Amino acid sequence: MQFRVSSWNVNNRNFRDTHAELLRKVDTDLLALQEVSPGFYQELTGTGLFDWSAFSLSLRPPQHEEGRSRRLGCAVFGRSPFQIYSAQLLEELPFPERALIVKINSGVEMRMCSFHTPPGASWGKIKPQTLRAIAEWLAKQSGHTIFGIDANAPKTDHPMFDQNQWWWEDEPTLLGHSPLHELRDCLRLYLAERPRMLEGNRESKAHWSACNFSHTRQPPKDG
Repeated sequence: MQFRVSSWNVNNRNFRDTHAELLRKVDTDLLALQEVSPGFYQELTGTGLFDWSAFSLSLRPPQHEEGRSRRLGCAVFGRSPFQIYSAQLLEELPFPERALIVKINSGVEMRMCSFHTPPGASWGKIKPQTLRAIAEWLAKQSGHTIFGIDANAPKTDHPMFDQNQWWWEDEPTLLGHSPLHELRDCLRLYLAERPRMLEGNRESKAHWSACNFSHTRQPPKDG
């Protein structure tokens, strides 16, 4: 069975017609969103682009005394032939609304997850603790799991794992070459089957982009 999965940090944007147009063009079957406001979620739900959805803030509404950062959540949207059976949060996390787990079925049971790691600049060690906790949870799961994530890591994310740079030593437990879990990164699997694409990007800076080569918060010191 072939299907399309997308992940997008909407960064607390207000929903616009251009967003609906983009999603129509992408034509994705399963969509994981991060930093979603209630307004964005409601507007996207109302477009009818998807058959079902789940929203972390519906499972854990922000408390009155909590700040703005707790008023954004994660969402998962899907369409036929996928059906939703349940949705839950990873309650052991400091910010459980940033880890949405949705059980779905299309003849095969699986989990579709949307994760958002708190940035270390704001939350310090909560960031690596969150990454490790997600990795440990994934390691305990059997069956099929897909997740989209805004990890705020690594410091430099490169198709070749040995060229990655990390902010915290626990980050590779989820995102590294030998993580605690058995899942594998889709981009790296894609490039492994197309070595010429990776070589072409190495040789030509004209092809440099976040999607087809690597991305980093700051340019490498040698370039």
